[in-house]
Amino acid sequence: MVQYILIYLKKDLIGGRGFMNQKKFRVTFRIRFFLLAFSFLFLLIISVLLFIIPYALYTQLYISQAEYYCNNFLAQANVGVESALEEFNLKIQEVMDDEDILTMLAHKEPQSDCQYQYQTAVAKYFQPKTLDEYYLQELDLYIKDTGESVYYGTKPTTLSDPFNSIYYERALAYPTRVNWLRYNPENDCLELSALVYNKENYQVTGLMIVRLSTDFLMYSFNVYNTLDIDRLYIADQNEQILCTTESGFLGCSLKDLELEPDIGVQRTDTGIAILRPLSRINTNFPYGEWKSVILLDRQTLLKPFHQIAWVFYGIALCLLGISIFLILRFSSFITKPITALVSAMKEVEKEQLDITLPETSPLREMSEINQGFNKMVSRLDMLINSVYKSRLARQEAQLKSLQSQINPHFLFNTLQLISWKAYEYEATPVCDMLGSLSYMLETDLYSDDKNTFTLAEEVEYIRQYSKIIRCKYNDKIRIILDIPEELLDCRIPKLILQPFLENSITHGLAPKPSPGQVCLSVRREGLDINITIQDDGSGIRSGILQTIKQPSASQGGHHIALNNIQDRIHLLYGNAYGFTIESQLNEGTTIYLKIPYIKEGNEDDKNITGRR
Repeated sequence: MVQYILIYLKKDLIGGRGFMNQKKFRVTFRIRFFLLAFSFLFLLIISVLLFIIPYALYTQLYISQAEYYCNNFLAQANVGVESALEEFNLKIQEVMDDEDILTMLAHKEPQSDCQYQYQTAVAKYFQPKTLDEYYLQELDLYIKDTGESVYYGTKPTTLSDPFNSIYYERALAYPTRVNWLRYNPENDCLELSALVYNKENYQVTGLMIVRLSTDFLMYSFNVYNTLDIDRLYIADQNEQILCTTESGFLGCSLKDLELEPDIGVQRTDTGIAILRPLSRINTNFPYGEWKSVILLDRQTLLKPFHQIAWVFYGIALCLLGISIFLILRFSSFITKPITALVSAMKEVEKEQLDITLPETSPLREMSEINQGFNKMVSRLDMLINSVYKSRLARQEAQLKSLQSQINPHFLFNTLQLISWKAYEYEATPVCDMLGSLSYMLETDLYSDDKNTFTLAEEVEYIRQYSKIIRCKYNDKIRIILDIPEELLDCRIPKLILQPFLENSITHGLAPKPSPGQVCLSVRREGLDINITIQDDGSGIRSGILQTIKQPSASQGGHHIALNNIQDRIHLLYGNAYGFTIESQLNEGTTIYLKIPYIKEGNEDDKNITGRR
């Protein structure tokens, strides 16, 4: 009932079908969800702009600065290693130029005290209990003329034919300096060789073999190591690794590190690699083809930066949590009165009109909305109690009165008796006519509690009526039905089509001397059903047609049924629906009837009125 009033008022304001055309599908969602989604999206964008993008940019900047710093550091460390190598080379040269050693080399016969003299001479340059003595693990001298060999250290070489060995061959390649040969894994040392020759005639007089601790180069590098480098490699001109922080790579090739051979900074998936020549300044430096390499792990390099970033992320998460909490409180502050209003509207739909919303709210707009809602509910209650109920009762009484103008019980029983008698006398046409008339009267009798029929029931009623018409006029008049099957289950006001057909036959086709027809056509257009009843009869005179069109026309005469149908349609569906009549004298009459499309199962009054 409340829905009927609300929709009825809307139709009066908006205008019947125009309102129905506005009922289109829309995607809807709650205001609270909208506020939360919008706020979360806004915070997400801000977080990306303030944290994620700057984090990526600062990471690249941090790595670039680390590359620049490490490159400079490696250049400085190389200077230290270069200085240590030059100093060691000079010290070995001093040993070879020592007078005692030169005297030993000048002898043509073996001497018994050569070993003692040699150790005494070497000790002058590599003093015991010093780092020099610690790094020098072995310094052997092989004398060419006498075939003697003298040793100094703990890892003697004991070569049987030193002047046909690899040590001698490599020493001949660079006769003026100490030659770094290789890493010896058996003795865990670096092996070097140098030629001792007579400077007067440049004849080779001896071969000196040096075994050096692997810590020598590492110590020289660590003097300048301020970055705590985890992975360091120093390789000779043959790319053989002679010094590294990873003992497993000693003696291996730089190619095992899977790095590009180009000098400079290289970025890999796991970190940064920096390659530099051991010396770029001193072109006379004999170890200029050596390379130094440091590898920096990306995670280790960025660890301090990540620690700072996590602090900022923690702050951001705290701010995000506080923001979400404030958003929830704010959305609750906004949506709570709206939710109360929606709940109140649902209660009104259930005809609970005693509900009242608070008219004071921190939100001025909600105060005004609540005040308007309270006034509307109060006015609606008054309208239902004082106007609508009385009008509805009056119209229902009028409808019942119109439907009960004749009592079909007596006629129905009498017709049944006559039909039996006609059957006994084998009057089949009379029996069929009485059967159709009985069906029509039975439909009237047992459908008093229904306001609507299905279109299929209405069509069956018309078919029975058409049988009577054929018998009466001897097939002079034809009734044509044009109704799609998919519309047979829709519901229409009961018994509204037969009166139109009866008027067309009685006033249009019967007076016509020639045969005629009346066509009943039903079509669906959107949410409406359009019914057309058209005959080719004699038409309606303008005076009678004007009387039929006037709502206040007399209820007497032949047109009482048409006026009753108009009133019933207005009562059930509102003034937007009904019928119109168009007629031309001697050409025919057309009736246009419009009602809402209602499927079978939605025939109750609540659903019918809810369509207005």
